[in-house]
Amino acid sequence: MATIPQIRTRLLEVASAQPEVIEGARGHHEIDLVVRGTIDARPVMVVCEVQAAVSPTEVARFMKVIQRLRATHPDQDIRALFFGYKADRKAREAIVNAGAAMVFTRGVMIPAA
Repeated sequence: MATIPQIRTRLLEVASAQPEVIEGARGHHEIDLVVRGTIDARPVMVVCEVQAAVSPTEVARFMKVIQRLRATHPDQDIRALFFGYKADRKAREAIVNAGAAMVFTRGVMIPAA
């Protein structure tokens, strides 16, 4: 009899989700949405940028903010997430290449979960 492989899902247990002003390397950053929680009992901060249409320029700008936040808070697992209505091919490629993710209003995610 064949065995079914076990798949371990890592779920984010959310402690808070709200807009925040976070101290970064170059001062304060107003963040549209910060989700704080844990994955496997380790703290995680998901920093979200909300735009109707995400452009490659917007991706580059927000990822600089993420880099500054990570430099200021090296002990934290900080992840970037975009939320919006649309993103063209170049913006989607920039998001994936940056190691970020995007959730579209219709529920589709990149990279696919």
